[in-house]
Formats: sequence, C-alpha cells, structure tokens
Amino acid sequence: MILATLVLALLLATYALSFVAVFKLGRGAGVQSAIIVGVRTTIIGMINIGVFLFCQRYVRWSERKKRTLRYLATAVLSFCLSILTDWVFFTWTSRGSTGNWHFYHEFPSIVLQASLNYMMVAAAHEVTILDYEKSKTLLENAELKAASMESAYQLLRQQTHPHFLFNALSMLKSLYKRDVPAGEAYLAHLVNFLRASLTNSQQKVSTVMDEIKLCNDYIVMQKIRFGNALHCDIQVPDEVMQTGAVPSFALQLLLENAIKHNEITAYAPLLIKVYYKDGWIVTENSIRPKAYIDVPSRKGLANLEERYRLISDERVLVGRENGLFSVSIKVLSYEDYHHRG
Repeated sequence: MILATLVLALLLATYALSFVAVFKLGRGAGVQSAIIVGVRTTIIGMINIGVFLFCQRYVRWSERKKRTLRYLATAVLSFCLSILTDWVFFTWTSRGSTGNWHFYHEFPSIVLQASLNYMMVAAAHEVTILDYEKSKTLLENAELKAASMESAYQLLRQQTHPHFLFNALSMLKSLYKRDVPAGEAYLAHLVNFLRASLTNSQQKVSTVMDEIKLCNDYIVMQKIRFGNALHCDIQVPDEVMQTGAVPSFALQLLLENAIKHNEITAYAPLLIKVYYKDGWIVTENSIRPKAYIDVPSRKGLANLEERYRLISDERVLVGRENGLFSVSIKVLSYEDYHHRG
C-alpha cells in the first residue's frame, strides 16, 4: 500500500505540473502545485494506511463496518488536510499580492480536491488490498491442498506397511512350524529389513539404490522360504541407482505382488526380472496364477498408482503379454523430489 501511495503521488504531481503548464495558470505555480498535490496525496495515503492498520488491530467489528469506518475517517481527515494544503498553496503563490484567503470562497475547490484525492487513494489501496487478499487466499488454498495431499499420501503409506507385515508374520509362523533354523534366519533378515525401511519412513521417495537394497533383503527372506523355486534378477545401471528415485517401497511392493499372486514350486519356479529401460524400471514375472490367494486385497497396484499421482502425475504401466506380467514405474529425479518428503 505504501508503494501504491508513492506511485500515485508521483503520477498526480506530474499531472498537476503538466496541467498548470499546458493551461498557463501561473508562472512558477506548476512546481508549487505539483509539490502540494504530491505531498497531500502521500499524506492522505499514509492516513488511510494508518486507519486501515488501526481497524485491523483494534476494531472488533465486521469487515464491512471496519471498511465503512475507514472510509469515513479518512474522508474527514482528507478534507481537513485539503483545507490546510489549499491555504499553504494560496499563501505560497500569493506573496506580494493584496488578496486574502477565505474558506467560504475556497470551499468548492477544497471539496473537489479532497474528493478526487481521496477517491484516487482509496481506489489504489482497494486494488492493492484485493490483490493481497487474493494472493493470501491462493496461498492458503495451496497450503490446504498440500496438507490434504500429504494426509492422503501418509494414509496410503499406512496401508502399505501393515500389508507387508501381515505377509511377513504369516511366513514366519509357517517357517517356525516346519523349520526352526529357517525361521530364525528369516526373522534376522526381517529385522534388518525393517531397520533399513524405518530410515526412510518419513520420505515420499527413496533412491533407486536404497529401494534395491530393500528388495535384495526381501528376496533373501523369500528364498529362505521358497529356495530354488524363486529366481530374481535385478539389473539397473549404477547412475540410475544413485540419481534416480521411486516412491518408497515401490519395488518391494511389486516383488511382493508377484510372489503373492503366483504359484512357486520346484517344478514351476517363479522368475522375476527387474531392469531399467528408457527412464522406467520394469518388474517382469512369469504368470502362474494361484488358485487361491490368502489375502486378496487388490490394493497394491492401486495404492502405488495413487502415490505416483500425488507425487508427480506419472502413470504406472501394467502389461500382460507372452506369458509375462509386467509393471513399469517411472524413475524420478531424486534431487527434484526428495525435498518434498
């Protein structure tokens, strides 16, 4: 508002100077008029700002009533200031003359000057206030949207972890029933896996390298259960592993889905490949559907797709061809996305 006041004062002073010069209203009066108009506009602007701040801080009325009070108070003060500046201008420009300044004679001019000055200042300030309120509203809406997206993302994350833990504990229970040493080894890897996963528990994305480390731990756990019936080959370039990012637990979720939905036996081993292709990481597995699935939640891929949408609007590509099921996820830039976690 202060900047708007100063710009308006400069424009009106320039206009007054030009007006006096064009119509030749008096020798030297142009500069004096410009100074008076500029100073008066600046003071009226500062008065309006002061009244606005006073109303916002100390007046507990509705916005409409506070605006009315501001208009009336500033109008009255502007009228009083116009009387003073008109007298100063008359005295300044009438040196050596015999004329006297009379309030009643100057009243119409004073009212006109006060009205024009005030309306211009009020209009400039209202535009500034409206622009500020609009920017404030947009910022608040953006913050609410971000908070809503963060809440939605955390809800999705909370859905992912219980699902994994349920499967892991079910496997652990099964192993302890038939092979205690294997169960103990599985438990040791599970502890390591959970410890590593907690490191990035509050981040939306993780480096591809960290994700693959989690996947390696996860595959070791599954191979304790399935032995040579499970084969997993991960081939991702070092540069992609260091600079790329994916939503946390994305790759582990895809491996878990492949194991969950397919038969795994020594006669029909499950083959899983994870590789990089043209900006995407592809998880591909042979299709050997189970006749029965313990927990058919069907939330895994939908969960991952929603997490990608919240982060980057990228899609998750699902394919089924030549006896292979594949899921492709976009590799994001870790530098661009990890600060948002």
